[in-house]
Amino acid sequence: MSSDMHKATNFYCVSLQDFTPKVGRYDVTWIQRCIRQLADDDFISFFKRAKVGLKLRGEAD
Repeated sequence: MSSDMHKATNFYCVSLQDFTPKVGRYDVTWIQRCIRQLADDDFISFFKRAKVGLKLRGEAD
């Protein structure tokens, strides 16, 4: 049984250096393979921005 609540709804075609998620929008940030292509400064900057995009623990939609 599948639920529409657990499907990906947004896809962005943008580099990680330029992506800034909406504040408190996401339950998880998934980055696979591409992260190792970033320079150290871009890597750190992205994770700081991604942190802001995460929901607070226990927060409901």
